[in-house]
Amino acid sequence: MRYLHPTDDELKSLAGVPKEKAGKGKDKRNGHAHTEKSSTFHIPRNLDIQLESINITQFDVVQLRYFTEYQWLIDFSLYAVIVYFISEVYHFFVPLKDEVNLSMLWCLLVIFFAL
Repeated sequence: MRYLHPTDDELKSLAGVPKEKAGKGKDKRNGHAHTEKSSTFHIPRNLDIQLESINITQFDVVQLRYFTEYQWLIDFSLYAVIVYFISEVYHFFVPLKDEVNLSMLWCLLVIFFAL
């Protein structure tokens, strides 16, 4: 779950900040029409804000740093566990003589990649 932040209009209405006019008046200091909007406003810290919650999707986390490497490591670890269990079941019925258990190599690769 993640929380959506309120928009500026919602914050202004909750804080009671008056809406600005469209700049029809003239600035008294230099006589030019005031056309720029002020983007900063202050709200009290004790303002009761209700945040909306939504579920996190894959599109929300795909931009995170190292997410693709993490996803790859999880996939490789899952495949290594599957290879390990299949080879252990196989070696239970057909014991090893003078051979190397390659499923242990897969487990060592997972540890190496994780580090």
